[in-house]
Amino acid sequence: SNETKEESSHSNSDVSSPKWPFIILPPQAQVHGSIPGQIADQTRARRKEDQLQNMIRCVLFLLEETSVQGEPEQSSPSTTTTLVDFGGGSGHLAIPLALLLPHCRVIVVDLSNRSLELLHEKARLFKTNEEATTASPLPTSTKLRASTIPNL
Repeated sequence: SNETKEESSHSNSDVSSPKWPFIILPPQAQVHGSIPGQIADQTRARRKEDQLQNMIRCVLFLLEETSVQGEPEQSSPSTTTTLVDFGGGSGHLAIPLALLLPHCRVIVVDLSNRSLELLHEKARLFKTNEEATTASPLPTSTKLRASTIPNL
């Protein structure tokens, strides 16, 4: 099919890939899955991924180039960019943003305590003793922080 040809022509880190950024994120950050807070229905999960992909692209576009490409150690607390996800629920948008933009602070606001509990449960799944490496879509960052997502 044409869709298969189009998808295979993109690299995993290509921002224009139909599956970006979910193809490069760890399983805990995926929309589809069996972890509490993930969507079990694959069709519904794909629709959600499409929405999130557009939102993530908008955030990347709106951030200044230096903010996106800068290393976390280079920014002081007074110059750290803060992203607020209002109605962020269990973190379908916030977790990928925190992983893709480790130098940005990501805050989730939600009225549902259960959704926020799910967000914290998913974030705890990233707690490891080492950093996970991945092919990043951002040229200067090749590591995902995996010790409980410190910027989330």
